[in-house]
Amino acid sequence: MGVVAGFMLWGYPSSPFEGYAPITPWGQFAGAIIMFFVLGFVPGWTVSKILQSFGMLRIPREIELAGLDIDTETVRQMEAEEFAEAIRVEAARAEAGSGA
Repeated sequence: MGVVAGFMLWGYPSSPFEGYAPITPWGQFAGAIIMFFVLGFVPGWTVSKILQSFGMLRIPREIELAGLDIDTETVRQMEAEEFAEAIRVEAARAEAGSGA
């Protein structure tokens, strides 16, 4: 979009004050390239290197091979079964304690 502005505003002054350069597509293109690297690529690359150094960029290889496709319903069902089993164990323990 910035490059298009350079073509649409070609020759107009870049500021209402005297002494500023006129707008050109080449200036807009150079600004777009600089902003891409300064505000896009460099910060993204830096953050990815920091995350990689902490081992947070990728999941462990074992989990990658096992798969990450567990859906939330399966997790809820597993949690419900574990909860029910804990209640059964607690009830059996209470029954054994009162009968002894």
